[in-house]
Amino acid sequence: FLAAYCKRESPKYAVMITGEWGSGKTWLVNNVMSQEGLDHLRISLFGISTRQEVYDEFFAQCHPMLASAGTKIVAGIARGLLTRITFPIGSADVQSQSQLDSLGLKELLINNRNKIVVLDDFERCRLPVREALGLISNLLDEDRCKIIIISNDNEIQDTEYASYKEKVVAYTFKAEPEAELALDQFWNIMDSHRLNDKLVNEIKEIIGIVHDQSGYMNLRHLKISLEAFERLYSCLPDSAKEKSELVKELLYIHSIFSYEVLHGGISGDQVIGLFSKLLYGSRSDSQPSEIDPIGMLEIGRAHV
Repeated sequence: FLAAYCKRESPKYAVMITGEWGSGKTWLVNNVMSQEGLDHLRISLFGISTRQEVYDEFFAQCHPMLASAGTKIVAGIARGLLTRITFPIGSADVQSQSQLDSLGLKELLINNRNKIVVLDDFERCRLPVREALGLISNLLDEDRCKIIIISNDNEIQDTEYASYKEKVVAYTFKAEPEAELALDQFWNIMDSHRLNDKLVNEIKEIIGIVHDQSGYMNLRHLKISLEAFERLYSCLPDSAKEKSELVKELLYIHSIFSYEVLHGGISGDQVIGLFSKLLYGSRSDSQPSEIDPIGMLEIGRAHV
């Protein structure tokens, strides 16, 4: 659907991909663009607080040479092109005109119609929702762009968001994380260790179980956890690597703590305290904690 949408002539409506953070929204869109060979602009709205910041980023991606730090005319040109004010090439000062001529950039000053624009992190945009959607409406109607919005709708608190959105967004798709497919994509992290097929399948099964039972459903956590385990596995002596049951037990415990730390369910200090208690039977009084780390491990095991 995304590929077909991007090939339409001036659809006059936007498409939204929504889902929780780490559900694979951006990966999905990037994958479609790559597979279909579609040229596109990707703009993160994270922290954007004015329309001009969007216009400047839009211009910078269309004309990276003009937007370079060494070319001082970018702000004036960006405002001229993207706020529908004609940039007076003939009346530009001699220095600016000379820069354009010497760099051969006159031919770049064209309209920006029919672009495929991916707007990421919509929920983190600091513009009021009505204004942000108004900007998108302008890009659709006046520039005939195709707009794909990547958002986490659950994070948008504006009570009038739904009524504004329906005027601009015709289709909304919810991204659901597919841990098994994602793990296949991430498995190259472990490729250098040349594990046998049986152990590979057992490791993937353990990671999948921990991921599903954690309830966090964040594919970024899955990748980071796998990267962290790969570092741990690299440090093991060969004699330990040969003991598959030991490797699986390490992976199991490691994955639980990785997910909890990444999600903020437990701190690194608490993990250290847990293993101190397991090893020595007590914790230092200088590091008091209201959480019983042994209890946390038991709860984690029961949960998984």
